[in-house]
Amino acid sequence: MKLYADFTKAIRPVGELNGVNNGPLLTYTDRSAEYRDLGVKFVRFHDTCLDAANCIDVPFIFRDGDADENDPSNYYFGATDAIIKAAHDEGIEIMYRVGASSESVPRIFLKIPTDYQKWARIVEHIIMHYNEGWANGFHYGIKYFEIWNEADLKSFWSKGPFHYINFYSQVSNYLKKRFPDIKIGPCGFADLFETDERFITDRKKHETHLKLYGQLFSRFVAGEYPMDFFPWHEYGPDSAKFRRRCDAVKILLSRYGLCGKLEVINTEWGLLSLKRDDRGQWDFSQIYEHKKAVALLNTMLIMQKSGVSKAAYYHPDERTRFCGVYDFGGVIRNHYYALKAFNMLKQAKAEVETRGGDDEVRVCAATDGQRAVIIIGNESERGRRIELSVKGLSDLSCSRYVFSGKEKLKKHADMLKPRFVIPGATAFIYVFGQEDER
Repeated sequence: MKLYADFTKAIRPVGELNGVNNGPLLTYTDRSAEYRDLGVKFVRFHDTCLDAANCIDVPFIFRDGDADENDPSNYYFGATDAIIKAAHDEGIEIMYRVGASSESVPRIFLKIPTDYQKWARIVEHIIMHYNEGWANGFHYGIKYFEIWNEADLKSFWSKGPFHYINFYSQVSNYLKKRFPDIKIGPCGFADLFETDERFITDRKKHETHLKLYGQLFSRFVAGEYPMDFFPWHEYGPDSAKFRRRCDAVKILLSRYGLCGKLEVINTEWGLLSLKRDDRGQWDFSQIYEHKKAVALLNTMLIMQKSGVSKAAYYHPDERTRFCGVYDFGGVIRNHYYALKAFNMLKQAKAEVETRGGDDEVRVCAATDGQRAVIIIGNESERGRRIELSVKGLSDLSCSRYVFSGKEKLKKHADMLKPRFVIPGATAFIYVFGQEDER
């Protein structure tokens, strides 16, 4: 296989694609040191109540829906203050998902608002608390606000996703008028649509989502409501599915003349098949195999090359089996090192042109003029022969980090060779020039 990297052709900044959902304060454990080690600089707050009680969600902060939304005594900010402060103090960019978190039946808190305008005013006061100091609050300058979550799922929005767009229209217009400098986006829907006919398993759902996104974008382009970023979600077994999803996003943006004009953020993602076992429970039997961790790294490379600016992996807490980077005892899993490996690319700041690869082998490179990084990930189980051509590097001496089941980013002093074999379920990270020792 032939791969190519040209360090004379910068393309775009390396995005905050090793961001996560929630933290660094998790389950009453402060993970700030680990977040610094990973280089996490973007956090989306969603399902935060799974990590710490009574926080973030609108019904936890404003508990009596019939109360006066202008009275600060009707708001409880205590737990949310602690959660957000921990991220702010680490210099982390925050996305605040306003709405409610996942909830099993019976749904006590996750309910569609009955008065959209009042709900918007409640959210207004939450933003005032964190950005304008209202109710003994703060001046954090939080920019990103995502309105609700996965409204294409009945468990989050029982009236259907097309009805949700009307809700988003009212809320986003109110908030944007009140806070013109914040960035507002609709919810990340649970599904996009397939770009390859071979992978369409549910034709009805596929067509529904084509219509859903068509309405969402056409009404935005017509000026009915603001949209500062486009969020999307995806869970898949490998990086190939994410490549198709990135293609679907580009199709949407191109169709409405928005490529390069609308920020693209993956607000929730993970590497798993979403299959159920015989008991109807999520099947996590393969999720933490090392090859999935390499696929995780490859997926971040794909999103980078597709122009995604930020992504929030779901999610790191040790109390979840749903893609976490710690086990139940707080021991670090392989996925942790995939996020850390991407941070090496991020430290080089600017993506450069790369070519080659397939649905198993990915390549991406970056440089800041002082340091250069090349990442090659092989998520298959077999070794692959690589021919690598590089332009724009005068000195090929480097540190080569090996990410495999046995070597968790083990460092080797090395020279970049034009031909080599990369083993199965392995990534090589080549770092040229001065390194950030974090």
